[in-house]
Amino acid sequence: MLTGILRGMMASLMVMAVAVAPAIAQQPPSLTARAKPAANVDGFRSAKFGMDESAVRKAIVADFGLKDDKVHRDVHPTEKTTVVTIAVEGLLPDTGPAVVTYILGFHAQKLTQINVLWPQANATNLAGAAMTLRNHFLGQEFRPDSVVANAQLADGGLLAFRGIDQKGRMVIVHLQSTQAHDDPKDKGAKPDSAKAPEGYLRLSYIETPDKPDVFTLQPGQF
Repeated sequence: MLTGILRGMMASLMVMAVAVAPAIAQQPPSLTARAKPAANVDGFRSAKFGMDESAVRKAIVADFGLKDDKVHRDVHPTEKTTVVTIAVEGLLPDTGPAVVTYILGFHAQKLTQINVLWPQANATNLAGAAMTLRNHFLGQEFRPDSVVANAQLADGGLLAFRGIDQKGRMVIVHLQSTQAHDDPKDKGAKPDSAKAPEGYLRLSYIETPDKPDVFTLQPGQF
């Protein structure tokens, strides 16, 4: 069930990562007045890019104390990546339980992406949490031409932050509200479970945004 929440979002994440035009963020004076530490997007807590599944599971135990019975493993149906998923409480105030997904690449079977997802139904202040994360990352030095903050997306979502460190690794903070999926023509209609999922806040760390390690058909294969 946990990985099912994310399947519809994972395929679109890489597209969003490269489709938003770069823009230099407007930073608060308090941040620009002092030197900022260099951004280092190397993973999430103890889980570092390049780890195999066994090492990722050990990192989950170290970070959250969750053993195998609390860890779900799946294979993405189209990308063929290995997806290791856990539920975690209390990562940010007033956001409820989060779903943390560790994605191991199809070819290398090494950790290449981590998504942290807070569903809107479990939270009281996702917009505030998105701004907290944005301010946290604005306090770090990313490649200037890669930084985007508070960019409205075509589907009504908000790209609260995007930045790329000096090694080409990316972090994204994406806020999608329930209202972004609403159609005025549907007011008063019964909910349709087949429609896009409700709102969420997603934080993603991506090792190689321009070269995702996923299954693809090779030239001449068909």
